Amino acid sequence: MKSVRKYFFHALTLALLLSLQAAPARAAATINTVDTGVGGQWTSLVLNASGFPVISYYDDNDRDLKVAVCGDETCSAGNITTTVDGTGGVDVGQYSSIKLNASGFPVISYWDETNTDLKVVVCGNASCSAGNTITTVDSAGDVGEYTSLELNASGFPVISYYDSTNTDPKVAICTNAICGTKTIVSLDGTVAAGLYTSLELNSSGFPVVSYIASGNLKLAYCSNFNCTLGGVVTLDAAGAYSTSLELSSSGVPIISYQGSSTTMKVASCGNATCSSGNTTTAIDSTSFPGNMYSSIALDASGIPFISYYDVGNSDLKIAACGNTTCSAGNGVSTVDSAGNVGSYTSIAINANGFPVVSYAGSGSLKYAGVTSPVMAGYTLQPNYPSGPTSFTVTFGEDVNNPSGDSGADDVTNPNNYKIIELGPNGVIDTASCAVALGGDDILITPSSVTYIPNTALINLSSALPGGSYRLFVCGTTSITSLLHFPINDGADYTIDFTVAASGTTITTKTEKTEASSLPKTGFAPNKITALPVQPATLEYAELGDLWLEIPSLNVKSTIVGVPQNKDKTWDVTWLGNDTGWLNGTAFPTWNGNSVLTAHVTNASGLDGPFAALKSLKYGDQVIVHFGGVKYVYEVRNTRLARPYSTSFAFESKQDAAYLTLITCSGYNPLNETYLFRRVVRAVLVSVVNE
Repeated sequence: MKSVRKYFFHALTLALLLSLQAAPARAAATINTVDTGVGGQWTSLVLNASGFPVISYYDDNDRDLKVAVCGDETCSAGNITTTVDGTGGVDVGQYSSIKLNASGFPVISYWDETNTDLKVVVCGNASCSAGNTITTVDSAGDVGEYTSLELNASGFPVISYYDSTNTDPKVAICTNAICGTKTIVSLDGTVAAGLYTSLELNSSGFPVVSYIASGNLKLAYCSNFNCTLGGVVTLDAAGAYSTSLELSSSGVPIISYQGSSTTMKVASCGNATCSSGNTTTAIDSTSFPGNMYSSIALDASGIPFISYYDVGNSDLKIAACGNTTCSAGNGVSTVDSAGNVGSYTSIAINANGFPVVSYAGSGSLKYAGVTSPVMAGYTLQPNYPSGPTSFTVTFGEDVNNPSGDSGADDVTNPNNYKIIELGPNGVIDTASCAVALGGDDILITPSSVTYIPNTALINLSSALPGGSYRLFVCGTTSITSLLHFPINDGADYTIDFTVAASGTTITTKTEKTEASSLPKTGFAPNKITALPVQPATLEYAELGDLWLEIPSLNVKSTIVGVPQNKDKTWDVTWLGNDTGWLNGTAFPTWNGNSVLTAHVTNASGLDGPFAALKSLKYGDQVIVHFGGVKYVYEVRNTRLARPYSTSFAFESKQDAAYLTLITCSGYNPLNETYLFRRVVRAVLVSVVNE
């Protein structure tokens, strides 16, 4: 029968107890491929009523306009892709821009390259699979590149685009839902104007458009619906390339763009018409060829987030501004660096306030959604014979470290690490970093904190005296990612530990594990063995998302905790296809010797997870997955041992993190036992984010 399991009292805290290793600087994000091998160019993203991404994009292989409707918030499953336009050998779909109408159906503007026309499609349903209406909006010359679309209060499209024939930015104001009739207006009229248009409608419904003219960043604002009145302002005459426009809640434009020096920049206007008080700020300066394909979105507080392509490193990046004008406190993180990724970005802010991005990556359409940063590890031990004077905390990504050490969200602010000692009442009364010290708790503040990505060294003025302690790593009030999101979704991390009183000795998990024999990990092959009901005293512990992978053996197995019996053995009878961590050995990913076991043959008579363990050789990988991190070990030794030969398998190893894998070997059908145990030793060589 399937093994019965329960959580040990400490199982929830095990999810936090990771060994200290350097973690990548990449921002925490969920990344999925939405459509494979299509190029995924000229993406435009919007979120539907369920918060699921809907993305228009150009299929560079078939030269079609496509739409992807994601099946969930992260595009991980159930995605529907539809070709919307592109039959008859025409090349259509570049420069797409998407919005959803009142029915939740996509409306998309795009360029027909074959006919050099501006087009718009109004889909007949949410996935554009039927009932679509395609309209040619403008066919007078070579028109329709760099489209940007909004829907006005009547649900009618308003589209900005580039007239290549006349080198001018234009706006098409549609007078019905399918743009069967429209008014087309030229916005600038100067030479070489109109590239990279981006359009928004202000609170009056009047168009506001950013664009490039003769290498300068310009903005046109309309003072009526048909743009017969308005003005044009130059915002950056030092050179510009590619624009993305948003309006603040008060209607003030803010624009992301590439400056002439390859710098990603933001222009923030001083008022709705950009007549005064305008500023330009460099967000990210990189060497040639710089940053491209930016897209800007504002969160509920009006803080800009900008996605863009780091061309030189072929990475997707996101910048988060420190205020509504991006004048200070800006942060930048790499979100995806797996291959050539990050071009043709489009950004939106989801209901939880996190940025989500569509983009092209390694020939496919991809999705990335930023998530809360995590604490990936620490060096505090559960028990100390004498008090520590320092310890480290490691984060899953680079976190905010402004100058000085007094900022509320500064990783080097000592107040962001609260060490609470239990008072005489024997309990921790302080609930979190966000509240005052509770009851008779005693607060110990670190003397200083030093930081190198992604690790903080917390220093104490003196060794902690004997007692029981809880460390709060503050997420409720303080430490944030470079994109200004609090760690742990705004909750504190807590770690409990004790220091022995002077003259007292304690036993820790770093000492050698006592074992009377190696576990019995196999049943008779090719026959079914009936198993008794698993006793409650032998229940296995669930350990969260801890699992084992051996790529060369095609093994993927959940790791559970197996309790040690009074006779210094472990009963692994009911493991099935799981792998057992032998409680009493080092927890997997910790420094020390972590002993794992699995069946060579299951009770079904079929192969178990470790059936081919004997084929592992020096250098083969063994991977432990835990908390969104991969701990990669390499095999260093494999040998046969007698069942009662425990010295090698349970050897004390404190210089690094080791795995010891054990299974049965040498089945004897005469007495239905295994003569030997296969013992494989591996050492940790790297730690990487999933």
